[in-house]
Order: sequence, then structure tokens, then C-alpha cells
Amino acid sequence: MSSISIRNLRKVSQVVFVCLIAVLPWIDGFRLDLAEGYFVVVGQKFAVNQLFLLVAAFVFSLLVLALFARTFGRLFCGWLCPQTLWSEFGGTIVTRINKYRKMKLAAQRKTKLLVHIVIRLLVAIPLIWLFYSIIVSYFISPAKMLQWFKEGLPLWFILLGVKFSVIGLIDLVIIRHSFCHSICPYGLLQKFSQKNKVLKVTFRPEQCVDCNLCDLACPMDIYPRGVTRKDSCISCQECIVACGTRAEKYRQKNRQFGTENCLTMTFKPYEVREKEKVDKISIGLIALSSIMLAVIITTIILDNGLSYKITGMSSSDVVTERTDEGKQRFGQKYLIEIDNHHHENKHLVLKVRDQQDQLNFTSSPSEIEINGNSSWKDEIVIFIDTTGVHPGRYIIWIDMYADGEVVKSLKSVFYYQP
Repeated sequence: MSSISIRNLRKVSQVVFVCLIAVLPWIDGFRLDLAEGYFVVVGQKFAVNQLFLLVAAFVFSLLVLALFARTFGRLFCGWLCPQTLWSEFGGTIVTRINKYRKMKLAAQRKTKLLVHIVIRLLVAIPLIWLFYSIIVSYFISPAKMLQWFKEGLPLWFILLGVKFSVIGLIDLVIIRHSFCHSICPYGLLQKFSQKNKVLKVTFRPEQCVDCNLCDLACPMDIYPRGVTRKDSCISCQECIVACGTRAEKYRQKNRQFGTENCLTMTFKPYEVREKEKVDKISIGLIALSSIMLAVIITTIILDNGLSYKITGMSSSDVVTERTDEGKQRFGQKYLIEIDNHHHENKHLVLKVRDQQDQLNFTSSPSEIEINGNSSWKDEIVIFIDTTGVHPGRYIIWIDMYADGEVVKSLKSVFYYQP
């Protein structure tokens, strides 16, 4: 692959990954909807009380990424990370600013360069707001965000966006790759999880003319011809591109020396050691990843798609009535919220029992129909047959049946005070 092809391929992979991040919440690939109280994973809704699934998925992702870094180093940083793409865009601005400050040419040339700087900064501002909106879409439903843009943006969204813009511009011009060196948590994870033999820049000194172009091209300001484990190499291959471009020019001039690329990406150890034993860390990461994945899959399979919440009403919310047989019934109101985060409809049957399962409780309604991906919120009345029952406080369970099986038991308190 030619040097230019490597650079173009890397830019394409970075842009594609950013686009994937942008569309993921819009296609219900992943979203933590704080306003509605649920999160979405691959089109399936989960209640916030199932947040352990989200934590498990996050831990699983970290294990997989650490396992990837064991062999490929910080390849993610160089080829996918949005921060790297943003830092490189900022590098074009900083380069022009430095050139403008040092330029001693005609005012017309300096003005043209200044215009280029201003244009890039003006382009950066809408890009920052676009990325800010992408981040917000992971916590607010896209439909609600579209409604904001039509009817007017909330004040908190604007104020937070202004702060984000200031930080984004500082990151663009000042922080840049310093974030990758010392701030990024995943960068540190990759750096310390990689093993001795890893994908790295390999230097072949036979054709090197010591032009230092590789040093100048490295965005991380490291020495490409002597990369060590401590260096924050992101495998961007900009040093290889620079070296290859110089070699191509030498070949065109029919030079006898310096016509071959001196830098390549190969799987080689950082340090010469004895034959490595079994990689226990990699085996451990594989085992833990497999366990976490099994937990996530099992939980999703066993999930009944329903989440519940019950609230006891005030003591004044009581109902008394007589049955057709002339018996006195005492009832108390409860507010029940049920979320069906599966696509299929649910038919629930409610049955009420006390702690000893000796009293006669009934509910109205006794059956609930919930459509797929919808919620049901309403009052129910739980009645007790007062025959031979003493006033007092009773612990009750509202058992909800679906397809003949109990899917949830809600515990509450029933006060019989005639």
C-alpha cells in the first residue's frame, strides 16, 4: 500500500467511526434516555433499574479493548478515535498560526494566511456544536431533540453548549494530543495493557538518510525510529508516510541510496527477551470477557420486558362498597406504573395475597393490557373482604401473571381502618 493510500484510509476510517457514533442513538443502537427512565441497546429497551446491564456491557467493552491493545497497541487511537481526528484538524490551524507569526513576506501573503486561519476556526464552531448535539442525543431521545430545534432550544442546552464550545476550542488549539498523552483513560489502559511483542513501528537503518521527516511528521512528538514501551505511539503511520514520500522522491531522481522505506509496521517485541511463557493476562482477559458476555446474554434472554413501580395512595383514598351478596368490602387505592419495553403486547393478570395467604383480597381492575413499547399508568383499587377481619396494617403482594407465570411481585402495605 502506498504512503498516500495509508493516510487516506486512516482519514476514511476516522470519519466513518465518527459517523457511526453520530447515528447510533438515532437508530436505537444505544441510548441512555434519562428523561424517560430507560436505556436502549440494539433496539431493545431496558428500565433504569436494570442499569447493571449497562455497567456489565461497559466492563465487557473495557475487557475487549484491553485484550485488543495487548496485541495491537494503541491502534484505536490512531485510526478511530475522534479526539485524534480533532487534534489533527487543530494541528493544521496551529501550523498556520506559527507560520503567520514567523512570516516576513508581503502583507498580501500574510492576509491570505490569516483568512485561512479564520475560516478553519469558523468551521470548527459548528463542528463543535454538531458533536455536542451528538453527545446529548445519547441521553435525550432524538425525537425530543428534533422538537427542540423546531420549537426552541432549552436554556440549559444553550448554556451547556457554550461551555462545551469554549472547551472544544481550547482542546483544538492548545490541548490537542496532550490529552492522549496524559488525560485519556483508554489511552492509559492501552499503554499499560500491551505486551512485549506487539504491532509497532520497526526501523530498518540500512536506507536511512537521517532526514528527520519521520520525527517532524509524528503527531505524538516521539522518536519513531526508536519506539519503546513507554512511548505513546498511536500507530497512525504518519512517520511511515513521511518516510515513504521521501523514498519515492529519491527513486524518481534515480538516487542509489535512500530509495526504500526505512519504517514499517510489524509484530516485533520492544525488548529482546527469552521465549515468552503462556500469556496469563490475555487468558484472564478472555475468560473475564466470556463470563461478562454470558451474563449479559443470559440476562437479556430471561428479561420479561416489563418494569414496575407501585405507590400507595393517602389514607383518604379509600373505597367502601357492598357486594351483590350484601358483604362489606373495604378498598384502598394504589398507583401502578408499568413499562413494556418489548415489541410484543402484554396481557397481565393481577392477584393479591397477604403475608399468611389467609385473607381474601381482590383488585379492580384485575387484568391489564399493555401494547408493545408503551407504558401503563393508572390507579387500581385493592379490596379486602372484611368478614372476620380485624382493623390493622397488612403486608400484601400484588402478583402479576403473564402466560400463567408470575413475572413480578410488588410488595406494599394495606391499611384496614373502617
